[in-house]
Amino acid sequence: MTLPSSFLLLQMEATTAAAAAAQFQVFVKGLHRLQLVRTFDLIACTMFVYDWALTLDLEIAMVWKSNWNLMKVLFLIQRYLPFIDTVFLVLLLKFGLGMDNAICKRVYAASGYLMASGTAISELILTLRVWAVWHRDKRLTILLPMVVVGIWVPIMYYMYIFLNSLQFATLPKALLDLHDTQCFIVKADSRFYLVWLLLMIMDAVILFLMMIPGYKAYRAGGDSALYQTVYRDGAIYYLYLFALSTINIVLIRVLPHGYENLLTPIERGVHSMLTSRVLLHIRAHSRGEDQDLASRHWADGVTDLPHPRHDSESRGGFGTTSYKSIVIQRTQVTSERVI
Repeated sequence: MTLPSSFLLLQMEATTAAAAAAQFQVFVKGLHRLQLVRTFDLIACTMFVYDWALTLDLEIAMVWKSNWNLMKVLFLIQRYLPFIDTVFLVLLLKFGLGMDNAICKRVYAASGYLMASGTAISELILTLRVWAVWHRDKRLTILLPMVVVGIWVPIMYYMYIFLNSLQFATLPKALLDLHDTQCFIVKADSRFYLVWLLLMIMDAVILFLMMIPGYKAYRAGGDSALYQTVYRDGAIYYLYLFALSTINIVLIRVLPHGYENLLTPIERGVHSMLTSRVLLHIRAHSRGEDQDLASRHWADGVTDLPHPRHDSESRGGFGTTSYKSIVIQRTQVTSERVI
């Protein structure tokens, strides 16, 4: 018996309507997830701008009037790049109007690559600090560049894979009227968590290398203010970064699609904030010992671990200033000239 064509048509229409309703529900659930991600993005922007405002007076006093060198350039890049990749571009993605899928992908790519580059500069500064507290040990002079390259080349590769895998969809008009989101991600590479896994490994290595001389400094005694500034605060900051990367990995692996970037802007901002505080606090400690010196110099241009003092036995002669990289000897915390 052949079914009437009108019945088949009604059945096809019912199937199409059911599929459309299911697709609509997918969009609705996706918008709920997107709303939570947007909230975390706003938290990240607020945290970064607030911390920048809190430390601006210290930056003006310690950085703006100092001599130009490599460390100052790195500091300023990683300090102000989040205003572009975390504040401007992220908010543009979440609240920008008139953006089609092609524009969304380009803005996401720009934000992602800038975030990765800025985080890499922050990690480079923290790595240079470890090299400094190890007295520029020849073994670390070889090992640390290998670690940096071995970690960051794969990070940039997986970032490239993730950003190229992003696919966007245009929301139905009914949802656009209720939600002003233009860039709605429907597909992303699942290996994005490897970016944070590699970064977590990097932070673990840096934390371990910082704790070794820090423990020796604690056992040896010495300048407690210097110890707190260089070792204790530094180790705590590295621990924060390690913990944040760990949480990020867990969330990406456990939560459903749509939450891949839940903590990305926060971790990006925290990297810049903590790195800036590390360097500013070191400069503040130096200024406490010699205000004129700290206002004229920005460390040695590379490691940014100065320990200024007027030393009549220094190579510059009586009354000249030598720059010191903090090293640990058996019984005391001392200093040695940084060329």
